Amino acid sequence: MKYAASLLVMAALAGACLEAGAAPSEAQLRVGRGIVTSTCAVCHTLERGAGASEGPPLFGVVGRPVASVAGFNYTAGLKQSLSGKTWTAPLLDAFLTDTQKLAPNTGMTYFNDDAATRAAIIQYLSTLN
Repeated sequence: MKYAASLLVMAALAGACLEAGAAPSEAQLRVGRGIVTSTCAVCHTLERGAGASEGPPLFGVVGRPVASVAGFNYTAGLKQSLSGKTWTAPLLDAFLTDTQKLAPNTGMTYFNDDAATRAAIIQYLSTLN
């Protein structure tokens, strides 16, 4: 329980840093890494040069055009909803809040109403480049 409370505090701090544009601390990145490796990595690869899995690779996702990984079969819903956009922190935040609301009929179903958790995920993903 003490560990879970610590994770929540660190996720909240990560959210504050993302909003303020401050660089995350190592502790905040550890929280993000823990969330990403236990949740996102179930369907996505995280390593440079790794191919797609059930979802496209997340290495380099921040700053990458949406639906642009060669060879991955993106859904029409994602392509139609986010065509011409780039994965920025605000767009990732909106997507992780409710994937189906932002991109109806996309293949990914994920929703998280905790801004601090989403911020921790995005901060860690920002380091994968």
